[in-house]
Amino acid sequence: MAKGSAAARRRIMDIYKFLKEAERVEIIMSQLYLRFSNMYSGDEELAFLFRQLSREEDQHQELIQFELKLVMNNRGEFKEVDLPFEEIAPLLKRAEEVLRNPGAMAPADALKLAMEFEKSVAETHMRKAITLSNPKISNLMNSLGKKDAEHYDFLAKLARKRGILPVERVIPQAVPASAEAEELAG
Repeated sequence: MAKGSAAARRRIMDIYKFLKEAERVEIIMSQLYLRFSNMYSGDEELAFLFRQLSREEDQHQELIQFELKLVMNNRGEFKEVDLPFEEIAPLLKRAEEVLRNPGAMAPADALKLAMEFEKSVAETHMRKAITLSNPKISNLMNSLGKKDAEHYDFLAKLARKRGILPVERVIPQAVPASAEAEELAG
């Protein structure tokens, strides 16, 4: 398939749209965590954790912006893959609903919800799909997965400390890195 063909442009736009949705997830998660931080400002430990997570979600958004530039500047480097748009929509919808109307959510419920978002299958599949499209960016995608697992672990540690619920650690599946991916991430 030629670089400039209509099918190649359509595929790249799908990847671009998909990354834009991923960026939207990070923006909404950052806003949600900041909202939780403000809601629980009287609970120093919880407010600090949510504020830190908000900052890290902002950093994830910046990484996705870099990936968007990679896609647009390297159109011929991305293979066609099935992009799980349908898996991101429910995650976004739920996060947006809570962001619009958090109500009087108890701290325990906020922790549970945040853990649910951080171990979301949608985010894992999103990273895998983009990496399969171009293995050169596997390190970038794996770093996002590791950060999500760290976020989950931080939340789970606080939940366990407070006796909120028994939780299990989620370990994201890494995608094999290539030498080029290491150069890009390096």
